[in-house]
Amino acid sequence: MGITKDDSVKTSIVTIYNKTETNNVIAGVGSFKGSNVRPFIQYLQTLVPKYQHQTLPYNYVAVVHNPVVNTAYFVTTSPIDYRPSHIQIDCLSYFLTGGLEMATLWTPPGHQEYSLVKIDDVPSVQMEFTIQPGNDHFLDEDCQIFGIFICANGTDGGIRKSTNPTSRPNFAANVTFFIRKAMVVAAYSNFSIIDISNLSPPALITDLDITAYRAALTWLLNFTAADIPAPFSIAENF
Repeated sequence: MGITKDDSVKTSIVTIYNKTETNNVIAGVGSFKGSNVRPFIQYLQTLVPKYQHQTLPYNYVAVVHNPVVNTAYFVTTSPIDYRPSHIQIDCLSYFLTGGLEMATLWTPPGHQEYSLVKIDDVPSVQMEFTIQPGNDHFLDEDCQIFGIFICANGTDGGIRKSTNPTSRPNFAANVTFFIRKAMVVAAYSNFSIIDISNLSPPALITDLDITAYRAALTWLLNFTAADIPAPFSIAENF
């Protein structure tokens, strides 16, 4: 019979990047600036002045169609514990860095044997979605209809019969935005974000322009105004 000694040990893993070239780049994303929304939408309309519908370029539809699963821009991350400990709420947290796709200068050619690109101190936004607690419901003035609305109880003179607020489709959630910085590592081949680390402390964004934010979402989601078939619209995902 052999006698062994059981020792408790601690282990750690350190990632070391062997770099081949270093460049200065412009990268990251900024916080939402509501004053740019209306002028930008109006500018797009001036590009095709005779166009009878709202201008929504395809490159914007392609990017935001389902962004939270597009790892070239977003990654999921751990929620920030900013709530009182006695409140338990399901939370989905997404980290928007823009990755390599929104960085300039572009990654220089060559160096094919190096499969990753690392960018330090990338300005980023962390977005957290939580289910709305309590029994709050949307009012008619809170809602906009972009396509077809189904009235489960029918209509009377073009007006839905039920006035019970619980009969409305309520998918209420809170969204909170934070500004942070991060080190981003992305794949050289397809720009997919592989890792984020060295996160700076979160700074809560409190001056969000709700009116402009709603205008921006309306521009993206209103497929009838842009004359886009419903199956190909961003709103279809909702």
